[in-house]
Amino acid sequence: MPALDLPESYQAITLDWLTCALRSTGTLKDASVATIDAVPLGEQLGFTGIIVRFELAYDQPEDGAPASLVGKFPSLDRFADPTTKEFMVQVNRREIRFYREVAPHVPIRTPHFYYGDSDPESGRSALLIEDLSDAQPPDPENGCTPEQIRLNGANIARFHAALWEKPQLETLDWVDQDGADSEAGIEHYAKIWPIYQDKFAKHSPLLLELGTRLKPKLPHFFPLWGSPPHTLLHCDYHGRNMLFRGDEQIVYDWQGISKGKGPNDVAYFLTLSVETEKRRALEDELLRIYHATLVENGVQDYTLDQCLSDYRLMLVRVLMRMIGIFAVLDFSGERDDMIDRLLSRIEIIMADHDIGELLS
Repeated sequence: MPALDLPESYQAITLDWLTCALRSTGTLKDASVATIDAVPLGEQLGFTGIIVRFELAYDQPEDGAPASLVGKFPSLDRFADPTTKEFMVQVNRREIRFYREVAPHVPIRTPHFYYGDSDPESGRSALLIEDLSDAQPPDPENGCTPEQIRLNGANIARFHAALWEKPQLETLDWVDQDGADSEAGIEHYAKIWPIYQDKFAKHSPLLLELGTRLKPKLPHFFPLWGSPPHTLLHCDYHGRNMLFRGDEQIVYDWQGISKGKGPNDVAYFLTLSVETEKRRALEDELLRIYHATLVENGVQDYTLDQCLSDYRLMLVRVLMRMIGIFAVLDFSGERDDMIDRLLSRIEIIMADHDIGELLS
């Protein structure tokens, strides 16, 4: 059970509760929260929860007391299926554990953690982190700049190197191993593939072909995806989960972390966050930066050729994940041209790396 009773929603947060939460992590010592102004971030009513900015005032000055912070809260009423609800409870707990147990020990900038806890019985959770409203996301139309792309390659490599085949990775028994549960993955793909076909058959003939060919090949690919070397992955590493403040990159939304092959994150980033021509111009450079940074940070017995081979292998994993995401999420409010642009980007990177040959 959590040390503090968790609020049913962000609207139920009181001055006393927030004061106790911030004191429990040493964020506050003597001051108490005197006023709260809660502002839901409407554009960030996420798939797994609700994002709220809290503007705070205190009864006395105190060094380190945040003038504002951001809260993440579950929105389980959006999910009728009990299995989906349970999954959402698990990912919320996983993100809180990441901030508590992992973030202080890995070399990647994340939002400062102020408080987090969850109750598996009720499904309630609360995560309070640094307000980064002064930092900027990548350009929504043009994606990451060349400088941001290079920075991504180095930063994610340093993060991966920290736990690359390290004993500490095995102590994270609450983090799933990518590719481990092949039976469930194959069963899930069999369910979502017809949904994807119905929704997006007209948008991308190549992805329809690749998705069809992938289905009988999954028993072959799951063991490959789960094979060493292993490290800790963000597993949702794209432009909407990162912010920039000058040369500083901040990565957030750690609900999806898993253990697996490092190039998984690189493949996901390049597929979702970099326009095709920019990717073609910088892809090889980024992969070389990524590999060189791994080596500089202590990764041994992992050649550039292995890295490039794993990158291509993980593009197949990205293909499967994208089919699942497009099948499940509601895109009814999105413009057709936006959907077409993203599907086209995925289609082109698969063609550029001849993923069809891997599925033959």
